[in-house]
Amino acid sequence: MHWLGNTLLIFFHVKKYLLHYLDDNKCLLYVCYMNVFETKYMVLASHIDELNHVNNVVYLQWIQDVANLHWTQLKQDVDTTAYVWVVIRHEIDYVGQALLGDEILAKTWVGKTGGIRSIRHVEFYKNNKCIVKAQTTFCLVNSKSFKPTRITDKILMMLAPK
Repeated sequence: MHWLGNTLLIFFHVKKYLLHYLDDNKCLLYVCYMNVFETKYMVLASHIDELNHVNNVVYLQWIQDVANLHWTQLKQDVDTTAYVWVVIRHEIDYVGQALLGDEILAKTWVGKTGGIRSIRHVEFYKNNKCIVKAQTTFCLVNSKSFKPTRITDKILMMLAPK
């Protein structure tokens, strides 16, 4: 564990993954991984809105930040410069609130992945209670042409639990 600014980084892996998916009588390979990455955030005054809780835009930024931190860990020592992940959809459910001074645990993992898309899950916890759930769909694109690119076996292996 170590602190990066107001973010406590914690790295660990959990064991399960699934392989299968059927869609319109075609057998497609999707991979669902449970390679969980955790980090902590301390709620600062700059995160608070006029309702005296963490602003929704802050959670969106944290979703992006934790996804980038996890991806950086997963691609360690692997050249991925030919590819870029872009967000094509966010779904966020706010089921609780965080206040100034709260410590928030963020958990993220990669879900259904196949073709050109990958779904990333993010959950935020306060005192062991989930307060925000998010699901973001990413599309893999070529870093030069910015055209969608099929997710390679090499990238699928990077996402697999170690």
